[in-house]
Amino acid sequence: FTSLLSLLNSALDHAYTFDAQVNSDASAISSEYAGLVSLSIRQLVGALEITLSKNSDGSFNNSDVIVFL
Repeated sequence: FTSLLSLLNSALDHAYTFDAQVNSDASAISSEYAGLVSLSIRQLVGALEITLSKNSDGSFNNSDVIVFL
């Protein structure tokens, strides 16, 4: 459980860093553009569907990851 929590915290840190970078770059153009880019990224990420197949022994085949948009 501790390992999973560490991964989640790391992912959250990366998400905050990405969000700050996008906001900084887009705000250099205009605040309206920053808002539009932020909403567009949220829409894109929300539309992603990630699928994993399973091997015959029931384990996940992590070499067969497919992402649909």
